[in-house]
Amino acid sequence: MAVIAVVMMVSSCRHKDLCLLHPHTVPIRINTDWSKFIEKEEPSGMTVIVYPQDGGSPIFARSNDLSHVLVYLQAGMYSSVVFNQSENEFGSLEFRNLKDYHAAEVCVVHAPTKWYTTRTENEIVAHEPDWFGTDTEVNAEVTKEMVEKVQHSVMQSKGSESNTRITKSGIDLIYHTVENVIYTLNVKIHIKNAYNLRQARGAISGMSEGYRISQATRSNRKVTHLLEQWSLGTHADDPTMGTINAKILCFGLPQSHRSTSEENTLTLSLLLVDGKTVVNYTFNVGDLIKEGETEDLTLHLELEIPDPLPDVEPVDGDAGGFDATVDEWGEEIEHIVTL
Repeated sequence: MAVIAVVMMVSSCRHKDLCLLHPHTVPIRINTDWSKFIEKEEPSGMTVIVYPQDGGSPIFARSNDLSHVLVYLQAGMYSSVVFNQSENEFGSLEFRNLKDYHAAEVCVVHAPTKWYTTRTENEIVAHEPDWFGTDTEVNAEVTKEMVEKVQHSVMQSKGSESNTRITKSGIDLIYHTVENVIYTLNVKIHIKNAYNLRQARGAISGMSEGYRISQATRSNRKVTHLLEQWSLGTHADDPTMGTINAKILCFGLPQSHRSTSEENTLTLSLLLVDGKTVVNYTFNVGDLIKEGETEDLTLHLELEIPDPLPDVEPVDGDAGGFDATVDEWGEEIEHIVTL
């Protein structure tokens, strides 16, 4: 009876060791390169999702080590996705369908606003997105030979240095190079009689709501982004001429964008130095938004308001001047401008 007990104990220990090493699986090292993304923002961690192509449940791996993660995979074909941070660490992004490789996407969070009135029933106002980088890999294969080799190594070299090295470092199989997918939209507007301008605010419609991760394409659903932070510059040779500039982050233009004017509308409100006169402009600008010429993801919109701002008297005790702060404004004068 004692002999039988010893045999059972040895068998149990061996089975336990194999269980700890995930029998019938291979330790796979997924390597990630962030050199093309860190210039935007250095993440404090990452998420890797591995999708079995046979329809099995995806494996989520999160790590503060940006160089790699280790996952245990059975023989089969896999696709994988990597992105910065975890899903819950973004204040202005939400994730949809992450358990489905083909449907996974990231989208901007919708943001109600006090001052902007939507022009259509279905118009959605959204936050600027956080910096987001991602990459995908398809058709990575874990072969039966890999599994058999690792299991044979476990059985024959249990506790050896070579076996420990395999299980701790994994087999290099998948490589990701993460790149930014967030655009910077730069807006420049030329204004005559710029000395009459006190504040500016605006909104641009028809921008993409998000990014379809596995397809590496921008969503065709549209949102409106607010342009609330403007800076004013004047021309050195003509102080009556000025430009106002705004910059926001976005997911860019929808994938189906055709560069027709009506696809994007810029609404602009200008508060004059009297503190009460507000002039509104509406521009159709879908044909004026241009891709930047550098490798960075940038969009540029530049236009001119055709008529000079009306001359008004500054508020009593106020010398006038441009103020970047957005306050509640009073009555407004509407202008629809055809470019």
